[in-house]
Amino acid sequence: SKLILLWKNSKVRVCVDGGTNRLHEWCKEKTRLNNTSNNNNSSSEYYDKYVPDFICGDLDSVDDSIRAFYTSRGAKCFRLFDQNLTDFTKSLKFLVSFVGNNRVTDQQLGFLAEEDAAHLDSIKRVDIKTIYCFCDFTGRLDHAMANQSTLNDTCLAEVRTYIVSSESITFLLVSGQNTICVGDNEFRCGKYCGFFPLGRPSLVSTQGLRWNLDRQLMTFGSFVSSSNEIACTNDDHSRHILIDTEHPLLFTMSIV
Repeated sequence: SKLILLWKNSKVRVCVDGGTNRLHEWCKEKTRLNNTSNNNNSSSEYYDKYVPDFICGDLDSVDDSIRAFYTSRGAKCFRLFDQNLTDFTKSLKFLVSFVGNNRVTDQQLGFLAEEDAAHLDSIKRVDIKTIYCFCDFTGRLDHAMANQSTLNDTCLAEVRTYIVSSESITFLLVSGQNTICVGDNEFRCGKYCGFFPLGRPSLVSTQGLRWNLDRQLMTFGSFVSSSNEIACTNDDHSRHILIDTEHPLLFTMSIV
């Protein structure tokens, strides 16, 4: 399971509001299957092992009993205001600003509930350089678009952030030359990929794709490379893609 792989290799784990319910449901199903395979011997292994460090958001979606279940096991809840931002965006801002080593400003403190701000000193700081966000879109295009927009948020400028789903991984390419290694990494890459301009048209050149671009102008309504393919095979552990872009791009590729 990709969730297990990410969880085991993470220093800090955050559940975003209603995502806490999903984690609890996953643990419940895993526990049921585990008990069945062990002749109904009671086991709470998954409940005890997969406890988030933080539960964040406006907390309107997480079930009260599930929130209490995890806080009794050590999870800390932080209610984040500012309804101009999604819970996902706010949780990432919280992670970078209050758990990471970035300096916290008075303005940033304003989107925390007052009673929660008092507990910030108890948070152990962690050097955060990479964030993996495990989420599936479950048919909600509005959520999917909001998540992609969040990748371009200035709060993540110095943090590599990846959105991982059951079938794909999506991340931001910055202006200039980007090298994407698709050989020996945590996730087995599929052959499909695509990339899209963010906010403005961009001149793009590529190497390592089935259909390479040579300073081609990408813009919605005219041309985007939405259905490209990685040219190499999984047997080539040195394979990589080069993408040179005038402005940031959103890049997504299939994983298996």
